[in-house]
Amino acid sequence: MFKSLLTVTILLCYNLCNTLSIKIKCEDEESIFQLAQRESRLVGRDSEYGKENGL
Repeated sequence: MFKSLLTVTILLCYNLCNTLSIKIKCEDEESIFQLAQRESRLVGRDSEYGKENGL
């Protein structure tokens, strides 16, 4: 009885950790993507600004 309970607990914890890590990975990828977009927008804005100033 105790052994099966322990196994179930371990499996539950393992599944929880896996889903959490997957969630964190997805959030990280999203934030990296957003950062990349922001950077490209900034670069684009800088080049437009440079054209306006004749640089």
